Amino acid sequence: ECDFLYQYYITINRMADIVKAGPADLDMNMDTLVRLTRQLTAGITIPFVGEPLDGLQIMGVLETRGLDFENLIITSFNEGIFPTKSSTNSFIPYNLRRGFELPTTEHQDAITAYNFYRLIHRAKRIFFLYDSRTEGMQTGEVSRFMHQLHYHYGVQVQKKTISFDIGFGSPQAIQIAKSPAVMEKLLRFSSQEADGLSLSASSINTYIDCPLQFYLTKVEAVEQADEVLETVEANMFGTLFHAVMENLYKPFKGQMMNESNFDSLIADSLQIDKEITYAFAVNYFKSKNNTLVPLEGNNLLIASVLRKYILQVLKIDKKHAPFRYISSEERCSIQYPIQNGQIKVNLKGFIDRIDEKEGRLRILDYKTGSGKLDFKNLDEVFEQNKENRPKFVLQTFLYGLFYKTVAGDRTITPGIYYIRDVFKDDFDTELTNKELKEKVNDFDQYETEFKEHFTTCLEEIFNPEIPFIQTENVKICLYCPYVGVCNR
Repeated sequence: ECDFLYQYYITINRMADIVKAGPADLDMNMDTLVRLTRQLTAGITIPFVGEPLDGLQIMGVLETRGLDFENLIITSFNEGIFPTKSSTNSFIPYNLRRGFELPTTEHQDAITAYNFYRLIHRAKRIFFLYDSRTEGMQTGEVSRFMHQLHYHYGVQVQKKTISFDIGFGSPQAIQIAKSPAVMEKLLRFSSQEADGLSLSASSINTYIDCPLQFYLTKVEAVEQADEVLETVEANMFGTLFHAVMENLYKPFKGQMMNESNFDSLIADSLQIDKEITYAFAVNYFKSKNNTLVPLEGNNLLIASVLRKYILQVLKIDKKHAPFRYISSEERCSIQYPIQNGQIKVNLKGFIDRIDEKEGRLRILDYKTGSGKLDFKNLDEVFEQNKENRPKFVLQTFLYGLFYKTVAGDRTITPGIYYIRDVFKDDFDTELTNKELKEKVNDFDQYETEFKEHFTTCLEEIFNPEIPFIQTENVKICLYCPYVGVCNR
């Protein structure tokens, strides 16, 4: 262990020397440092050192070439470890290496085979230990040499499987009573002071899915461990798309957009590429002063995919033109009264896009994932422990509630813009009520019923008699970041 620490110490010192020898203005953030350190330390190996004339000897295969043993124990006798997976760090391709009789992987395997059979030649008792577990890249397969000994040379092998019968007690149900201390934290979501907090549509959906997860995330604000993202994942792709669409439409805020405007946007590929690069710099690279970072490798491929989606969205919006573009990423907040006005809950949200055509306001939410546009009824939207609950309805209807006072006498049409579906011929953004078999064209028709369900949900959250409990649908727990707390 001290040797491992010493090797880490050497690696960190080498990193420090390189940084000192570099440019004076070199600025490395913590994520980059951690990533480089992991790469440098991944290949560290520490040799075992023992006293040659004293007791049990631990050594590598190469050290045994001139020695014979009566009793032999070979550990880690797994395929891929003995022999090791051969990988040649060379620019010379395999076929050229073989053609010019340079060392190849077969050559390395032959050397390992020679050392192995020379090692066991005079041994009287041999024990092979291997790990039969299959986890990740580990196959749990015994070394090929064991099969050679058994099938080719007819060596009788006694097999013993060592296993442990470990039983875990069933996890205890967890529920959090709403004590005065918990209620005090909850009431911060109704406070008008500087430390007041607000609930969002996603947090309400979290409560419906699992009240305990809502308690951990919103009430106690238990932070999740930050991970260094080496690739653009789904949530980051959505963030980039939102940013590019907002910046492309920003010059037209409050104006009528006709087909000629979209023709100009579609034709100006340089502007689209510039906005994509800028979105990467701000949201992914977190560059200081929003300095543009040239895209390369995998990021360049993701940018090309992003460009295709954006161009298709522009073509779809062109068909919808002319319309008045109102805004994107509109921040809205209201105070929602519950318990006969005794508590006013702070609600907030960001509406992805608002546009208007012929007196009808479209409140759209961009979704880069897959999903549906139909729902059975509002009872289904607020039903707890339900799999595949239509969460998107709660979010878009709540945005309709946010924008109600601003809309005046104009009709509000909530909708979802599923980016993955933009290449389909039947692409649509309007929600569909399967029970009534109609499109949701007017939020007013659903406002009263939605507010009844929404009020009931909020009053349950702030009811001191109802504890925060775990969900009964364990499938929800599969992707929960707090699954270790519940031991599910």
